[in-house]
Amino acid sequence: KTDYALLMKPASEINFNADFRPIEALTINLGYDYVGREKIDNFDKESAINNLHAGANYNLFKGISVYAKINNILNKKYSYYLAYPTEGLNFLGGLSMSF
Repeated sequence: KTDYALLMKPASEINFNADFRPIEALTINLGYDYVGREKIDNFDKESAINNLHAGANYNLFKGISVYAKINNILNKKYSYYLAYPTEGLNFLGGLSMSF
């Protein structure tokens, strides 16, 4: 009997995140996540996670900011979780309010 969850077991992991603040109201983020996978029994080895991402956050007023993030800039095919593949290149943006 094989535990299918072991297919997602990481063999190695590297994370990098850097924030830059060129002006007081703007924060730019650049990051990279890598997770290598192990081969389990007679199953194909799951693809490694290679997620290069970038984002920005701009404070409009006190407590109100806009943000945007681009994920999977390399447009790779991988899964963080078994049977849930990630989207290709994708974008997220919005408005944030703090009270």
